[in-house]
Amino acid sequence: MEDVPAVARIHIASWQTAYRGILPDEFLDQMMDRLPNRIARWEEGMRNPESPGFATFVAEHPTAGIIGFVSGGAVRQGRDGFRGELGGIYLLAEHRRCGLGRRLFATCVEHLRTLGHVDMMLWVLEANHAARRFYEAMGGRVIAGARMETTLGGQKMLEIAYGWRPLPSTSHP
Repeated sequence: MEDVPAVARIHIASWQTAYRGILPDEFLDQMMDRLPNRIARWEEGMRNPESPGFATFVAEHPTAGIIGFVSGGAVRQGRDGFRGELGGIYLLAEHRRCGLGRRLFATCVEHLRTLGHVDMMLWVLEANHAARRFYEAMGGRVIAGARMETTLGGQKMLEIAYGWRPLPSTSHP
């Protein structure tokens, strides 16, 4: 629980950089104004996880503190019988492309294994090409027909699902 304020800040800051050019600038620029609400939502989510075994793992830097996180557990909104879910990987922009995303991915996979899951899926914005390339590099495949519409910043967006069956090896992510 003591990490919640940092996790909430990272969640917002990573959205502001990762979704620039995908979501409206005004929406992204005003996100930090809603930090207290985001902290409250994270606190509630930690007390009452959305699904069994859902957990969040943080990445810490020796001097910068918490710089990223990954969440995952039992699937929340599944397709095609998938049981595990990677909820999301969020890293501050200055710590991307140095292997931390792969380490957070591997941490989630290992967590899902400890829960007894043999596969996993995740939802990603179709327009988030950088994230999609990362998940494809990690062995994920688009789940045919798994699409849902969402509204973010007043804009309708499409989310698609990626799946791993079986769970990938974490020795060489």
